[in-house]
Amino acid sequence: YQRRVRGSCRSMPAHEDPETQKSQPKSQQDQSLLQQGCGVWVKIGEEWRQGVILKTFLPEEKKNDDEAQVDVSVLPSDVSFQQQQHLQQLESFSETIRCNKKDLFPRNPQIQEGVDDLTELSYLHEPAILYNLKIRYLLDLIYTFTAEILIAVNPYRHIAGLYGKDMIQAYCGQPIGHLSPHVNAISEHAYRSLFREKQNQSILVSGESGAGKTETTKFVLQYFVAMVSKIPTHSSSTSSTSSFSNFSIEDKVLSSTPILEAFGNAKTQFNDNSSRFGKFIQIFFDNQKQQTIFGAELQTYLLEKSRIINPQINERNY
Repeated sequence: YQRRVRGSCRSMPAHEDPETQKSQPKSQQDQSLLQQGCGVWVKIGEEWRQGVILKTFLPEEKKNDDEAQVDVSVLPSDVSFQQQQHLQQLESFSETIRCNKKDLFPRNPQIQEGVDDLTELSYLHEPAILYNLKIRYLLDLIYTFTAEILIAVNPYRHIAGLYGKDMIQAYCGQPIGHLSPHVNAISEHAYRSLFREKQNQSILVSGESGAGKTETTKFVLQYFVAMVSKIPTHSSSTSSTSSFSNFSIEDKVLSSTPILEAFGNAKTQFNDNSSRFGKFIQIFFDNQKQQTIFGAELQTYLLEKSRIINPQINERNY
């Protein structure tokens, strides 16, 4: 926690008064940094674009600095990520626009681009968050921390080495934040806290359709099973002659999710196999028997019943 607080601090320009900064709202502090030559974010339509302030002026009829206008030289929106890194070194870009100063957001230093934890950014606002996630996504780094919150961007493809035995072993016993952001870090933190603090732990997985909630839940369950089974990962291969009653509790927990998907999944515009219901899963651990799983309970709720009679365009029923 102390490391994160230090990482979120920024250096203060010499002309800024610390006492004045304390008395000002955060938005006003950021606005005071928007001077000529500063890197900024400006929203054009629905898109955030990078730019540099060329000139700041206050019309005669305006008396408040919040009403000042600026000329911004804006980076073209159709350049690639690699080209952006090169164009950032130039003094001017291909397009100049005039906008209100209050609509601009300061850009973070280039050294902070792609950080593991968003709390390490000097300026934490919408364009900074989206840009940092984009940079990491283009590098196949789909996980990002915000303190103890994990943000996952669905890659919609397989990324070699991201899951499996080695990754489970790597995060086993490691405090959250010591390794790169990963769903295993959240699972490990919850698992160790359960026995260390002797209190129930909760993991909330949320997101839009197609964000990867169901798959993320599977990875969390697999991690718990691996911890109590003393093996790195769950093996899905079983004998065809084995009855379900011979399965362990861990096997039954992992096998229950596909059954529910068969009844409550449907096609949406973003996902051909989207879970249209919520799941509340409880895993019960036995602290007296080497922290093993002795039971589980799964409740479903919020089934999207409107889909039965009124599916949307390009979507399907159950």
